[in-house]
Amino acid sequence: PGSPGNPRRRIARETSVVIGGIVEPADLGVHPDVPAAALREVEELGDCKGVVGFMVTSVPRAPVYHRSMFPIYRALEERSLPLAFHGGPRWERDSVSGQLNRFLTAHALDFPLFNIVHMMNLIVNGIPERFPGLDLVFLEGGLAYLFFVAERLDHEFMMRPSEAPLLK
Repeated sequence: PGSPGNPRRRIARETSVVIGGIVEPADLGVHPDVPAAALREVEELGDCKGVVGFMVTSVPRAPVYHRSMFPIYRALEERSLPLAFHGGPRWERDSVSGQLNRFLTAHALDFPLFNIVHMMNLIVNGIPERFPGLDLVFLEGGLAYLFFVAERLDHEFMMRPSEAPLLK
C-alpha cells in the first residue's frame, strides 16, 4: 500500500492536495511507525498548495514522544503546519478496545482515551517545549477530558517533577 506507484496512494495524495484538507499519512501509506516514510511525506507534500496540515490516524505503535518523531515535528514546525491526532479503537484482545463489542462504545471511549494518552505523552516528554512552533490538534474526543488531564498532570507533576524535566 505504501509504494509510490500504488494507485490508491496516488489518488489519496492528489485528493489531499487538491481539496486542501489535512493530509492523512495513513491514507498515504505512511504512519509514525515508519518515521522515515512519514518525514518524506511531510517534505514532499508539506509545501504543496492547499496542504494545511498532517494527521496521525488511529493509534501508532511507536509512541509519539519517541526521538524518531523529532524530525517530523521539526519539518512540520518549519512549515508552520499543524499535526492532528485522530484516535481510534485498537481491537486487540489485550487492549481496552478488545473489551468492547460495539463501535458505539469504542468511539465513545477510545477517541478521548487515546487523545489523553497522546496529549499526556507529548506534554510530559516536553514536545511542546522542544518544538514551540508546532501546533497540535486533537480530534473527535470532545473537551471534557481536558479538565481531567490538567488536574491529574498538575497533581502528578508536583509530586514527581524529575520525571518531566523539560516542563517549566
